[in-house]
Amino acid sequence: MFPNLAAYTKPRADLAAILVTGIPKGVVPNFQNNTGTVQADLLRLNLAIPPSKNPNNIGLIAGDAAGYPNGRRLEDDVVTIELRAIAGATIPLVDKTFTPDKATGALSDFATQTNGAFLPNFPYLGTPNCGFGTQPKNHNTCDGASGGGSGAGAVPAGGAATGAGGTSAGRDTELLVGGAVAAAGAVAAAGAYQHNRTTTTTDGVPTHRSTE
Repeated sequence: MFPNLAAYTKPRADLAAILVTGIPKGVVPNFQNNTGTVQADLLRLNLAIPPSKNPNNIGLIAGDAAGYPNGRRLEDDVVTIELRAIAGATIPLVDKTFTPDKATGALSDFATQTNGAFLPNFPYLGTPNCGFGTQPKNHNTCDGASGGGSGAGAVPAGGAATGAGGTSAGRDTELLVGGAVAAAGAVAAAGAYQHNRTTTTTDGVPTHRSTE
């Protein structure tokens, strides 16, 4: 699948630049974010690069210098970018004789975007997904009534006392009641333990007796 990459034996200077030193001047036209020769796992950002009017989520390797690895925007698909870089997409930046394999451009993490839309203002991230959602198209449905049926992880509908499950609020109440009962039981057990431990005195000498 990657015959050109398999035959490539030179050091991966491209990965070193992207991941641990920053990209030096002259590798990408009108761009650099190099921080010196000391290798470090850092997120490097060239503030001289203006935000892109048409962002590409594949970032720098797709020609968008405002994207990863020049900083990291919320929409940047960092995993896919790094997969393609490792597969050889960035080798031509440092070695013009190399031709990336055709399969390189098809690499992806194949993650689906089911999160809420970004906000125009801080904190920019959309409303978090429901913690109980299992169906991507209904990720904000928590009561299970329209959240994709009875699949694993779905919250069943019905009152807490019906034996049919209950809403997440009902489950929270059950947890609180159960915790209170457990705490009361622990206090009662501790009281019984103390009650059964008595201290008597024989000829003026303290003696400890336990019926535990």
